[in-house]
Amino acid sequence: MNNLLSLDFGERHIGLCLSYGELVEPAGTISYKSQVQAIRQIVKIINDNRVTRLILGISEGKMAERTKKFAACLEKTSGKKVIFQDETLSSQDAKQLMIKGGFKQRKRQKKGHEIAACLILRSFILTSPIT
Repeated sequence: MNNLLSLDFGERHIGLCLSYGELVEPAGTISYKSQVQAIRQIVKIINDNRVTRLILGISEGKMAERTKKFAACLEKTSGKKVIFQDETLSSQDAKQLMIKGGFKQRKRQKKGHEIAACLILRSFILTSPIT
């Protein structure tokens, strides 16, 4: 079975979500000041959970370029290939789902990135012929 780790990459936070087969599970949010620090934490999660593939949400414009640079560093450090998945509107969708679920604003701010990572991963699982 493939264990996947999805990442919702942001300027200060990275949301994480793990999957075991088709089941996805939020795995927290990393707040970081340096990408090196964030990548070290991600590599530990990869090793602890026997992750076989990394799914990284990618948007457009300047953020897409930052995401690609982050992916290159992550691949080099982890030895795992990064697969990009369109993350268009994932953060907004996560926010709407949490509002519908009755999450208070503070919890939405805390959990938003990892819920977005789960939406990215779920989208990958549903659209990828190989999981």
